[in-house]
Amino acid sequence: MKAILLPYEGGELEMAVFLPNSFKGLTAFEKRLTPDRLSDWLTRLEQAETRDTVLTLPKMHLGWGNDLVPTFKTMGLNAPFGMEADFSAIATPADHGTLAIGAIVHQTYLDVDENGSEAAAATAVVDVIVTGGRRGPPPPPPFVFRADHPYFFILRDRRTGLICFMGRFVKASGES
Repeated sequence: MKAILLPYEGGELEMAVFLPNSFKGLTAFEKRLTPDRLSDWLTRLEQAETRDTVLTLPKMHLGWGNDLVPTFKTMGLNAPFGMEADFSAIATPADHGTLAIGAIVHQTYLDVDENGSEAAAATAVVDVIVTGGRRGPPPPPPFVFRADHPYFFILRDRRTGLICFMGRFVKASGES
């Protein structure tokens, strides 16, 4: 596979893209994916030398939104959503009833286009670096990363390592 780490403007977020060598290699890649293996790949990407890169990513828009209460209840967290909720340390309802959580709505999106990438309120800008007057041996040829077939990606917080988005890109909208 080829992999690339793309820092977002501001340095707080980054996108890692993992491109299997084969057009049909995404399923095999995902079967091999474990938390330890992903951590190792990310560490190796962080330690890799920065190189000039010719990057090609397809345009994409991914979005998701839902109420997370059913998910939390499935995981066994029921108290905050019913009569047994106790938020008395932070608020007291005016009618002295029970204060409970009614919904936890989560909305996410990720857009990638020729101008960069935007996820929630974070924006990435792909910079072009032009150098001149270099002495010594010529630089290595640019790394070519052309994501022209299905790939796996994550968007994570660089400070904490927390994965904000994780997904697979299979087909651009409008393709047949």
